[in-house]
Amino acid sequence: MSTWETVWIALASGATILIAAIFAGIKDVISVWFVKIVRKMRKRTYIQQIEKLAVFLETLDEMRKIRDLQRCLIFHGHNCGGLPTPGKPYTVRALLGWHSKPEKEDPLKRYNFELQVDSHYTRILEDVIKNGRCTQVTKNMPSDSKLRHHYELEGVQMTEIYYLGLIEDELIFLSASSYDVDKFSPSTYSDVEIAVERLRSIMGE
Repeated sequence: MSTWETVWIALASGATILIAAIFAGIKDVISVWFVKIVRKMRKRTYIQQIEKLAVFLETLDEMRKIRDLQRCLIFHGHNCGGLPTPGKPYTVRALLGWHSKPEKEDPLKRYNFELQVDSHYTRILEDVIKNGRCTQVTKNMPSDSKLRHHYELEGVQMTEIYYLGLIEDELIFLSASSYDVDKFSPSTYSDVEIAVERLRSIMGE
């Protein structure tokens, strides 16, 4: 091997090492930059979700102003993970809510546990998912209905149950009730429907 060949091989090897080092450095820079971008995106997403939660809670609270609407509860229904399956218990639990009659027991505290549904309640939830809404007048519900029993103990005369959405196989729904009337007026229905549409929109439904 001639001297020039040796020199060229050395130069080529050096250049290869230099290029590899440069690309390794660029890779490190890109990795650091990418991590920063991901962190910023996560922060932005987190802030956006917090903002959505705030608007959701404000909307729910604003519903206190609706005439004859005296009890609002947000429930989630789930099957211990996964989709509803025969043979596995399906339960519902109150997550958020309010009531406007101080003399009544706080329904949020009353239902802040995993309440297993019966066949009647299951049919109600089926109707809610299919049609978006289901009306329940306590006195007209089956006498052996678990939900009727709870409503009678509370003094609830009627409830409109609304589908809000599905989050990771969990059903989210709203129970909008009255202690004093067994039917909402057209204006009340309209106001509740608008609020429900806003809640659904916030959830991305």
